[in-house]
Amino acid sequence: MALALYKEENVLPFHKRQREFNFLGQTLRIQQDWGKLGVAAVVWDSAVVLCDYLVKHQEIVFGKRVLELGAGTGLVGMVAALAGGDVTVTERFEVLPHLEAVIADNFNSGNYLITVEELDWTRDNIYSFPDFDVILGADIIYVEETFPDLLRLFFISLQ
Repeated sequence: MALALYKEENVLPFHKRQREFNFLGQTLRIQQDWGKLGVAAVVWDSAVVLCDYLVKHQEIVFGKRVLELGAGTGLVGMVAALAGGDVTVTERFEVLPHLEAVIADNFNSGNYLITVEELDWTRDNIYSFPDFDVILGADIIYVEETFPDLLRLFFISLQ
């Protein structure tokens, strides 16, 4: 049996202040802020896996209106935009400044279609997204109490 001493902040990637990813010939730099915003301000492995999938299947988003739910740091939405989608990334109000800053840092040239909007599906003033062709979400549910709220969002949008 071995004992390995470590500091959590040196091992787990969501404790890093910045992470870099390369997709479709572009380096995306993500500022992370676990201490201030927690789960919404770090890149989760599921987002990286979804990005890899979008790179291999760009036809899913190319030329389409794309909505990303619970965007967090916006990595998935940015890759969808790099792949030719007209992307709207969404997040709760308190996360918007961080998400907007990450998008601005990576897409300052204006060559890609990506916008940021507030969406909190646990509120009564629910968003409807009938005009989107593709809806993306990576690791968007982790609190069981919010399952019915997300389901309600989908039902409202089908009306």
